[in-house]
Amino acid sequence: MRQVFGFLQLESNKEALKLYVNRHEDVFRNLSDDAYDMISVMTHSDELSEIRDKYETEGKGDMCQAIKEMIEEGRQEGRQEGRQEGIKAFIELCQEIGISKEDTLRKLQEKFTLTEPVEAYLERYWK
Repeated sequence: MRQVFGFLQLESNKEALKLYVNRHEDVFRNLSDDAYDMISVMTHSDELSEIRDKYETEGKGDMCQAIKEMIEEGRQEGRQEGRQEGIKAFIELCQEIGISKEDTLRKLQEKFTLTEPVEAYLERYWK
């Protein structure tokens, strides 16, 4: 129970949580279903439940792996959000300093590897 409450105290700080889980890896690797469910419910984390189902073996959930995946997903989402904001700021800056839409399009293609067509970003952010 000590590790469960420790987990709950650190849930909002992903890096501290990762260190805590690594420090108590033996406990979290063999966490009981009840303890795992308690953490999932108390943290309002559907992801933990989904990941546990994926890694569950012999009635024990591998919380270490679940948390590592959850942290990595959060990092990837943060990177994507930051990238979107960077693209938006780039387009707005080009527009503010008077660069044409066509030149902005060309610069976006040169500077960024984009998952969507460049035109989609211009449509979204060009005012």
